[in-house]
Amino acid sequence: MDYHICSGEWLRDQLERPFPSVLVLDCRSHCDYQKGHIHTSINVTLPALMLKRLINGSLSVPAVIKCQQARDVFLAHWKTDCICLYDEASSDPPMDSTNSIMKTLGEKLRAEGCKVFFLAGGYETFSECYPDLCIVTQPNVTDKAVLGLQNLTIGISSSNNEINELGECDSGFSKDSDTQRDSWHGVELFQILPHLYLGNAETAGDLKTLQDRNIRFILNVTPNLPNAFETEKDLGFTYMQIPIQDCLGENLAAYFDDAIEFIEKARRNNFGCLVHCRAGISRSVTVTVAYLMQKYSVPMNSAYDFVKRKKANVSPNFNFMGQLLEFERRLNITANCRAVPQSADEGIPWTPEKSPLPLDGVLAGSPTTLQSQQAQL
Repeated sequence: MDYHICSGEWLRDQLERPFPSVLVLDCRSHCDYQKGHIHTSINVTLPALMLKRLINGSLSVPAVIKCQQARDVFLAHWKTDCICLYDEASSDPPMDSTNSIMKTLGEKLRAEGCKVFFLAGGYETFSECYPDLCIVTQPNVTDKAVLGLQNLTIGISSSNNEINELGECDSGFSKDSDTQRDSWHGVELFQILPHLYLGNAETAGDLKTLQDRNIRFILNVTPNLPNAFETEKDLGFTYMQIPIQDCLGENLAAYFDDAIEFIEKARRNNFGCLVHCRAGISRSVTVTVAYLMQKYSVPMNSAYDFVKRKKANVSPNFNFMGQLLEFERRLNITANCRAVPQSADEGIPWTPEKSPLPLDGVLAGSPTTLQSQQAQL
């Protein structure tokens, strides 16, 4: 693939035009971006999980820009203007760059037919030569924005976000989102730990399913879905509802501690806990990952991968992924921490209490719909 390298002088000329015809993407860490960046540039930083989604095509390029104003500008000009990508001080050709974000973005933009340039010498050289075209700021330590994720989200575009009949947004980052939405209908139940289950709205309303698996605690991560058996006290269900939509700007992390304690209460009472949202893909998965992270001191990536092995179609929206990364920092979990085992009964790094429900068989195996599980039982 032919890569175009531009000089700092060329970029300066572009930016000093009355109507610049260039979009500038900063591919450094958010911390570096906060310290200083080229005027009008948009910071693009992706954690490993999101970078994989960009690489395999399940995340579109415009979807990585969270700031509404920046996204609108990008969508209006990315197919007509030049796009200039830069890192800190790269002097290598893009195909040899250690900045995988810049390399991947360049490849994806080129595949979309965009005119892509890479800035020779990166920010370091440009800022030395043209300081007047750079903005230098000091990081605000009280800023609650998640570092590295402030300008990012997952979504096809603001114009493509769908609102369901209950007023909730779908996590629409995947090209297969329509297929995913079709699969949301019907009861689905996935056992993550002996006492912890993931499901969807239909699962929460299936009394036989809940009773058969000793589930008496139900964590409803939606603002509008009713708690199906809340008024039927004789059934013995305990509910907690988190009024969060699957949309940008929602602070699900504010409920992590209460949600984790609710799940722990179910475990201490030898009951199963179902965590569900509407589709069982984004909000409920986020809470489940947070629970694993805190209870077993494992990094987000390990907890996420563990849940994904149990339930293949898990896709928290990017805002929630950012909150999980911040939660990881709050818990002081590092990459060197222990990893979640392949199955919950391995005893490493934890030995879960004995459960009245077996982990082997269909419930602990490949993700399947409950109808298929019951057929095998």
